[in-house]
Parts: sequence; structure tokens; C-alpha cells
Amino acid sequence: ARRRDPRGRLARLVDNRTRRRWERGRRVRRAHPRQGGIRRVHVGARPSRHIVGVVVQRLRLGSDRLRGEGHAAMLLICTDASRRDLRALDDCTMDMEFGDGGGDANTFELRMPVASAPEGLTFGSLVYVDGTEYGGIVDDVGSDTTGRIHKAVYGGRTWHGVLEGRVLRPDRGADYLSVSGEANAVLLQLVHRMGLAELFAVDASDSGIRVGYRFARYVAGYAGLRAMLASAGAKLAMRWDGGKVVLSAMPRRDWSREEFEGRRTPIKIKQASRPVNHLVCLGKGELAQRTVIDLYADESGNVSKTQSMFGVDEVERAYDYSSAEDADLEQEGIKRLKELQDASTCDVSELPNADFDVGDVVGGRESRLGVFVTATIARKVVTIGRRGVTSSCEAGGASSRRVTRAL
Repeated sequence: ARRRDPRGRLARLVDNRTRRRWERGRRVRRAHPRQGGIRRVHVGARPSRHIVGVVVQRLRLGSDRLRGEGHAAMLLICTDASRRDLRALDDCTMDMEFGDGGGDANTFELRMPVASAPEGLTFGSLVYVDGTEYGGIVDDVGSDTTGRIHKAVYGGRTWHGVLEGRVLRPDRGADYLSVSGEANAVLLQLVHRMGLAELFAVDASDSGIRVGYRFARYVAGYAGLRAMLASAGAKLAMRWDGGKVVLSAMPRRDWSREEFEGRRTPIKIKQASRPVNHLVCLGKGELAQRTVIDLYADESGNVSKTQSMFGVDEVERAYDYSSAEDADLEQEGIKRLKELQDASTCDVSELPNADFDVGDVVGGRESRLGVFVTATIARKVVTIGRRGVTSSCEAGGASSRRVTRAL
């Protein structure tokens, strides 16, 4: 008997148990409809390769159908260093951040068991979710053995981080870089200017948005594009489509009209009524010869050289920019004073809608106190895992409006 079955008695028992299970059931169990909607498939005593192939194909079709209906399930694809698709990643977790922030902003980290890591996933590979802005380029590869499972760890720049890694600079001999025209056409010019046409494309349709903008000197690409579009009430959208990241300009959405009442949504708001409204800008020169420019903000936050608030309502601050020429000093002073108007805060810990984009506006109201605060989505944190996609947003640049309470 051992010669006929060199694997031993235990292996024979396992084989017999498997065979009895197939003979007793004679079918492939039906998955729950929400997991792909697989119908019952009757088979013989042993599964054939054809039947297994049919089941796998139906599983994939079910996954695609879930994704198409807008469910949280998403297919994360990886490529090799030559940007040829390898396969979908299922046993993994990908964390990414994009928007404003420090060193961790506009980066991602991808973790999976070493045994599940594709062989061709390496430096220069891409990971992406088709039709979304989720993805990036692999810049570093490592491993983590501190947990129960040996993990492969990949890190890199998101698409936003790739843009952030370029600098928009003036032409030789020019003081500033200025652009004007239809927003998508301008985006296309800037993509070529940054040398990123290999990876980025721009939507060819007319956005209906016109921009006329002068960039700050030597500004990072992603920040510069967002600032340009924000000046026209728009936001930067991107999606992976046809082997490239497609950029487009879209009107930013003002969610503050769908206000989050403090009693229904966990929210913290603070309305500041007296931010800095008089900025004393100090430029070149020494002592009495130093350039001084006075800038003022009115009750609505508009900046000019005309003072409208006096006495205890006036709040002054000095702004030292000793290397600036007069024109630069005034421009940077206006920018700084506008930033100082954002003293109100809006902190929503659980946003009731997950469709916010960086650049959208959210708001919070407390009717009994007569307080209404709006803020711009400045940062988004996304996690893609086996349970789907979760995201959270951080708002910055809050502004406030006084709400008169009815008596």
C-alpha cells in the first residue's frame, strides 16, 4: 500500500475526504449576490479546469459589476517598470494623502504579504485605480518583518506628488510666469512646460472656465495649478484613463449650501470677528529709508490701501520682507493679509458625504449662536483595502459670515 501511495496514510485520508466532499455536493456553492452574484454551477465528481475557469471569470465579472454600480470595491492594478500591466492586487492595503501638507503629503504606501507581491512590481512601476485619481509611481521598495506576516512595502509619489515635484518658473529674463485662456488649454501648456507629457494628458473638451493668472515665482507645480484654478472658482481634477493621468479643470462645488447642522453632525466651528485687518509691510532699506506699505482689510475681508476700521476694531501686524522690491512687497503683502482673514475654523470629523474633492467648499452653521463658517477642503486621506475604499478630508482656509438670529 505504501508503494502504491508513497505520500502516506494522511495524504490518502485528505484525498478521500476531498473526493467525498465533491461527490456529496456535486456543485460549486453559490456566493452571496453582493459578492459577485455567481449562479449555481453543477459539476461532476471532480472539478475540471474548465469549470474552475468559468467560476473565476464570473467572479471577475461580478467584481466589475460592483465597481460599475458605484460600490466601494475598486480594482487596484500594478505595472512593471516599463508600465505594462501585471495584474490586479487583492491582498493589499494602500494608503495615500494628497493636497496641502508637509513631507507625507502627496505620497502613498502600499503593503502586502511578500508571498503575494508580483515579481515585476519594482522601482518605476505604477499602481492605479482606473477612472479615479488614486495611484502613483513606486519610488522605494522595502519589507517589514515586525508583524505576524512578512510584508512587502512599496512607497512613492501620488499623481499629485509627481506634479508637486516640478517647479513653475518664469521664462529667462522675465519676472513672472503669466498665463491666460481656456483652463484646459492652459493646463496642456503647463504640462508640456513641466516636461510631464509622457505621463499626463489633458481633457480635450472646453471646460467653460477662463483663467488669467500670474504665478508666484518658482512655485511647485501642483500648488501652482491649484492656485491658478482656484482664482477662477475651479478645482483640478485627474483620473487614470487610457494609460495616462488625464487632468481637467472643473468648477469647484460649494457644499456649504448643504450646511452641516452642529446638532446632527459631529462638528467644531469657531467664527473669528476680528482677524488682523492692518498689515504693515516692510521692504528694502534701513531705518527711515526703509520701504513701508500699509494694507487694510475691511469687514468682508477685502484687501486694499483704504482703511475702514479704527480704534479697538483695528488689529495691526508687521510683515517683514526685507529682500522684496516694492511691487513684490505689495503683492506678497496682499497675499499674506488675505491668509490672515482665515482665522475662523471648521472641523468636521465625520463628513456626511464622501464625494468631496480637494478645492471644494464645506460649511457649518449653529443657528442659535448665529454662526456660519465655510472652509476649503485642503487635504484628502484615502485607504484602499480588501473592504473597499475609505476616505477622510481636512479643511483649511476657513472664512465666516454673521447669521442674524430671528427673535
